[in-house]
Amino acid sequence: MLAWNNPKLHTPERRKTWLACEEHREHLSSFLGARGFLKDVVPFADWESSRADGRTEGTGNGGGSGPSAADR
Repeated sequence: MLAWNNPKLHTPERRKTWLACEEHREHLSSFLGARGFLKDVVPFADWESSRADGRTEGTGNGGGSGPSAADR
């Protein structure tokens, strides 16, 4: 799971997520990293566990006051 945000559009605590297979994770990490968007890379099992524990507020499309401009 790649956690990212665009600082020009999102608040610092906001995290968007992309799920990537091993084959594409490196490419997507490089793509996001080159733009300064990549915040974290977390194994999906760990992300799922943290989500079940309620630790992913502000991740993806949940936890905010509505969709960002990028979601529209």
